[in-house]
Amino acid sequence: MVASRYGCRAQGADEIALTKLDILDSLDEIPVTVAYELDGREIHDFPYGDVLEQAKPVNKMFKGWRTDISGCRKKKSCRGRRSSISHLSKKRSA
Repeated sequence: MVASRYGCRAQGADEIALTKLDILDSLDEIPVTVAYELDGREIHDFPYGDVLEQAKPVNKMFKGWRTDISGCRKKKSCRGRRSSISHLSKKRSA
């Protein structure tokens, strides 16, 4: 999420499209990077340049859905995936 938020700011985007979520169908848990640890402190901005190599991702784990979602086209038809989708929608603009 940190890199996506950075990309949205850099490009002036105010919306995102979530694609290829079906590749996550078989996972029990889905890791989402919510911050980076750098020099013993947590940062919420994307670390670029030389410090990126030293930054370690801080992940929040979401429950996987373990079902085929290849036919899911609208948010309301994606039941069971809403918690991770809602988290992504909220954090993208934060």
